[in-house]
Amino acid sequence: MSGDSFGARLKVIIKEAEITQKDLSVLVGKHKNTVSKWIRHEVVPSVNDVRLLAFHLDVDYNYLITGEQTIKYAVRRYRKGYFLASDKQKYVEEHPIEDLLNYVVELNEHDLKIVRDFVTRFFLNDQNK
Repeated sequence: MSGDSFGARLKVIIKEAEITQKDLSVLVGKHKNTVSKWIRHEVVPSVNDVRLLAFHLDVDYNYLITGEQTIKYAVRRYRKGYFLASDKQKYVEEHPIEDLLNYVVELNEHDLKIVRDFVTRFFLNDQNK
């Protein structure tokens, strides 16, 4: 996901969720101008607002705040088809493949298949080029 700021991440997540800022404002109980100000970095949302955003947008709370993806969240984004090329490069730089493989043992069979596909498509194929 592109963007190093909370507002930039929120803007991309809203687009991915295919909702409007007004839709999101209704979900979190805020005026649409407040959501717009969050995106433009004019106002910082409260901790409770960030939790509501994470819940309603089905995103990782820590990702919204820090921009860092956990392996579990990266797999969930990949499953939804939101893993962009820029995300891949950043993720590879920040997380050794061993981290991903160490996490695999905690996954159910369905998620394990997703991780195998993820590793094959985004890590192993790139090394053969």
